[in-house]
Amino acid sequence: MSTTQANRLAIGVEMSVDTPRQLVDVKGTVWLTGVPHNSPGSQRVTVTDLRIDGRPESPAFGVLLAVAQSDRVMAQLKGALSQDFARDYAKVITAATKAISQKRVGDFVVKAQVDNVINGAVVPVGQGLYMPVDVTGKGALTFDPEPKTTR
Repeated sequence: MSTTQANRLAIGVEMSVDTPRQLVDVKGTVWLTGVPHNSPGSQRVTVTDLRIDGRPESPAFGVLLAVAQSDRVMAQLKGALSQDFARDYAKVITAATKAISQKRVGDFVVKAQVDNVINGAVVPVGQGLYMPVDVTGKGALTFDPEPKTTR
C-alpha cells in the first residue's frame, strides 16, 4: 500500500491465471486507487472514487482487467477496503491514557488526565494513513525529590 501524488491510496495486486495445459498466459498487475475517507470523530474508513487500472503483461490480461473493473467486482472491492478502526483506536487511547497518568522523571512527578479525544479525517501519507487527533485534559508537574540514600 502506498499513496499517489494526487493523495490517493494505491494498492498493487499481481495477478496470474493458470489454464489447463497453459493454453493462455494471463498475468499482470492490477492497481486499485481510491480516496480514503472518514467523518471527523469516526474511526470507520471507507474508500471513495475507487478506480482499477492495470498494465497487461499478456494480451489475455485485458479480459482479466475488464472483469476486475466490472460493477460487481468493484462493489466487492470497495466493501473489502472499508475498515472500522474503533477497537484499535480505543485500545491505543486507553494505553496512552494509562502511560501518562503518572510518571516520575528525575525529581519531578508528571500527572496527566485525558478528558476528551476526538479524531479528524484520515490523510494518505507515504506507506499508509495518518489520523490526526485532538486531545484535551489536565496536567500537573510536581517537584518531589527522591530522598538520597546514605551508606
